[in-house]
Amino acid sequence: MAADNTCYFDQMKRSFADVPVTDEGVDTLAFLEACEDLVRLFDLFGSKAFTVVQNDLSGNIAKIRTRYDACPEKSKTLELLVENEKAEKKKDATQGLLWLTR
Repeated sequence: MAADNTCYFDQMKRSFADVPVTDEGVDTLAFLEACEDLVRLFDLFGSKAFTVVQNDLSGNIAKIRTRYDACPEKSKTLELLVENEKAEKKKDATQGLLWLTR
């Protein structure tokens, strides 16, 4: 149970199962919401041992969010984000995505 006695799953903004996948690709914002909720899951374990994992995940999420915030139309989907970063010879968000999905 979460701190306010509601189930963790009731508090989630988005599950990975609910992230829209279309012909264009995986919705970036929905994917980020699901990732952020995954980070919160580690809080429920109540152990500082997971702090390193949470920080790693959060850092990679931040790289993707920074790219999305800077270029939302070019980053609507994860596929577009990667393609446009490659075309611009950038790689921060793409690397964040790679490490996040490992």
